[in-house]
Amino acid sequence: MLRPVHGGAKFPAGGTAMKYGKLVRDGIIRIIQEKGEPCSYHVADTMEERQDKLVFKLMEECAEFATEESPDEAVDIAEVVKTMIGFYAFDETALQAARGSPTVFDAGEVLEEDRRLEIQLALVEAAEDFAVQPVLERMAVFLALFDRAVSFYGFDREMLEAMRIAKRRERGGFDGWIVLDES
Repeated sequence: MLRPVHGGAKFPAGGTAMKYGKLVRDGIIRIIQEKGEPCSYHVADTMEERQDKLVFKLMEECAEFATEESPDEAVDIAEVVKTMIGFYAFDETALQAARGSPTVFDAGEVLEEDRRLEIQLALVEAAEDFAVQPVLERMAVFLALFDRAVSFYGFDREMLEAMRIAKRRERGGFDGWIVLDES
């Protein structure tokens, strides 16, 4: 059984991403090595480490999206979410149904009023809530808020999915559970 992630997955103060000890896409090590740069890494081999790194990655990507507000950052969130759905073995039909629940709708309604700052805070808070209790309903709330953010910024969903697939082909996903230790 997986344990709730508490303090270990918090995003660093000041909103800056930690450079090492984080989950990276499977192809990143190859890219670093092709540049002739040294790096060390390991594979997260326990369920607890995988959970910690994956949840931290979601919070990291949300913070980057809040800073850059770009389709590329939205694509990174989508890739992490795809990995999480598989990791936690969430039923996608149940997840879709939960996204339409009144609780999720109410959480998303806040975004209509406060816009950009509220979107940024809501995404990070929803990721943190999921870290504390990684259950389908909390992922559904996160996804509903993410959907609202994508709509707010006017990103085309089909374009984002095409970008996600292209980036996955180029750099890989997170299936290898690679943690960059040093570069």
